[in-house]
Amino acid sequence: MQVGDKDGHGRYGIIDESPDGLLCHECGKRFKHLSTHVSLGHRIKVADYRERHGLHAQKPLVSQQVRGNMRRSWEKHSSEHLADLDAHRNPIKAVEASREISRNRSAGAKAGRVAALKSRRGRPLTQQEIDVLNAAPGIPEWSELAHKILEDSSVSVRSLAESLGMKHVTAHQRLKRYRPPGWESRGSGNFFSATEAP
Repeated sequence: MQVGDKDGHGRYGIIDESPDGLLCHECGKRFKHLSTHVSLGHRIKVADYRERHGLHAQKPLVSQQVRGNMRRSWEKHSSEHLADLDAHRNPIKAVEASREISRNRSAGAKAGRVAALKSRRGRPLTQQEIDVLNAAPGIPEWSELAHKILEDSSVSVRSLAESLGMKHVTAHQRLKRYRPPGWESRGSGNFFSATEAP
C-alpha cells in the first residue's frame, strides 16, 4: 500500500485532522484523543494501529487542542514532572523503546525518505536526451550537451551517468574538464549550475 491510498476510513500513512479531531481509520469517527479511542474502543495497541495504517511512530495521535492543553499543563507543573521523571527514569528501557521505534518505521516515513533520496539523485534522462548525448561526435560536444541537460535542476550528474550506463566519476571528469565559463559544482558535486558572472 502506498502513502495516500484509501485505507479503511482514512488514507494510508496520513493522519487526517480537522477541528473536530483526528479521523479513526477503523470506524471513521473523529476523536480529540485518538490513541485512547483506539486502545479502549477497538482494543488495538496504539503501536499496532500505527503499523497497520502506516503512521509515523512520533506523530502524536491527539488533536492540536489537546497537545496545547498538555503543553500548558506541563509548563505549569514542570518542576514536579521533572522530579517524577528523574525518580522513575530507566535508561535501559528508554534505549529499548528507541530501538523499537527505529525497527518499526512507518510506511509514511519510508516513503518520505525514498522521495527525498530520489530528488537528490535526480530523475533519469528521457530516451530523447540519451539519444542526443549518444550521437555527440566527441567528448567536448557531449559535455556541452550534457551541461544543457543539467540546466534542468531535476537532473543530477549521477542520474545522467546512470541513464547512460557510465561511471559517475567519468561523467564528473568530462563535465569538469569541458565546462562552459561560469559553471561551478553545487553542493556535494552531484549537480552543476550556472553562476552569474560578476
